[in-house]
Amino acid sequence: MKQILIVNYGFPPNPGVGGRRWALFAKYLSKKGYRIHVLSYKYQGKLESAYSNILEDDNIILHKLPTFYPEILNTSPKTIKEKILYRLWHFFLSVYSKGTLYDKVIFGKKRIQKKALRIINNNNIQNVIVSGAPFRLCYYFAEIKNHIPNLIIDFRDPWTWGEGYGYNNLNLKKFNFEKKMETFVIENSDIILVPYKKMLTELEELHPKSAHRIKFLPHGFDKEDIVPRKKNTLIKKHKINLIYIGTIYDGLNIYFEEIVKAIELNNIEIKIDFFGSNKSKLSVSSSHFNFYDQIKPKELFIKIQNYDFCLIVNPHRVKDYISTKFYEIIYSKTPILYVGNKGQVSHFITSEKLGVYIAPNNISDSFKAEFIFYPYKYNPKIDIEMYSFEQLTKNLITFFK
Repeated sequence: MKQILIVNYGFPPNPGVGGRRWALFAKYLSKKGYRIHVLSYKYQGKLESAYSNILEDDNIILHKLPTFYPEILNTSPKTIKEKILYRLWHFFLSVYSKGTLYDKVIFGKKRIQKKALRIINNNNIQNVIVSGAPFRLCYYFAEIKNHIPNLIIDFRDPWTWGEGYGYNNLNLKKFNFEKKMETFVIENSDIILVPYKKMLTELEELHPKSAHRIKFLPHGFDKEDIVPRKKNTLIKKHKINLIYIGTIYDGLNIYFEEIVKAIELNNIEIKIDFFGSNKSKLSVSSSHFNFYDQIKPKELFIKIQNYDFCLIVNPHRVKDYISTKFYEIIYSKTPILYVGNKGQVSHFITSEKLGVYIAPNNISDSFKAEFIFYPYKYNPKIDIEMYSFEQLTKNLITFFK
């Protein structure tokens, strides 16, 4: 049996969204006859990933590493003690780190490399996949490339060329350090994967000599989790039910404040149910909002059939990134109500006839029942099968040795 190693910081049971992509690839690689070793970090919390059940597969073996990153830096401190601890750790890491202080694997490089090499050598592993962020994980494995026959780096998000993870707030010296690590990773990898076409063109332009090794492997959906609905026409009724699933990004409060104002101004009955694990990021309160904990995908996509639209609200920085949940929602045959700046996502929604698009500066005028919701006929044009994890895993295997 062929064996591979996947390195992913937030792999299940960690509930973070960063583990979902490779959890599902692991599931389908196992179906293809691979044994998958996963090197991840110990998760201490109580809330587990909705995808933790994949660890019941005997062909998926989880190897855990201790995390030394201070948990206080992952929170918004409230008490005096928490604020003092936060500032002390922030100061220490600002001095200690040559790059960003928010990289969660800033400590323990030798431990990571040693454990990885033991797994690789003991199991005759040829293919190693490392997914970032945290991006130093990628760098640590690029450093030991001479021990790895085929090193595949997966950038789930942009590194220094993006707007996330605080890289655009670094001083020049620290930014250049991160940039050197990024270049080293790209130059010492066999394959670089990206999930968005925008990232593909960006990386090709930044690293033209490595362009032939940069490949597009999009996010996808698991067909086994979703039963598509049959009805695709919204019938006029008194109340409109919207569902919001997945990540609530930072900076969305202003959009939801406008949505609440528009609902009340236009006197329309709308209920929005939120399902996710980071509802604390939304400080807007309204009698129109209901919040629920994260539930398993199969349960979620049974529930989604009771809603008229799936609401997606994105900040400016991800206006060009078509994430996993889009493909899941499309396969469920649920219309999308998208609020965000114009970009590749808004073009995707309108050109493929996947739902309704509203620009942030047009929320008040657009959020009217007679304008948005009636009459609405769901008539998508896209062939979604190519984004199933079953098909994407076949594409992934072509990069293996």
